[in-house]
Amino acid sequence: MTKLLVYIELPQMNKEQAERALEMGQQYLRANNPVKALRLFTKSKKIHSLPGINTWLAKAAKAVRKQEKDQQQQRKY
Repeated sequence: MTKLLVYIELPQMNKEQAERALEMGQQYLRANNPVKALRLFTKSKKIHSLPGINTWLAKAAKAVRKQEKDQQQQRKY
């Protein structure tokens, strides 16, 4: 009985961890830290594929590219 209980709870725990990583990633993205956000969104997807995670991954990847482009332009001047 105990083993069955553990197997039932694991997917729920994984989902909760994925949701937490998603929430933290959203906070980092709002705080203009897209690199950490992207890392957390990727972690969230590996743990449990939540609805909308691909959209957040795309937003963070776009923000990382923009940040890198801005940094390259600043180095030119």
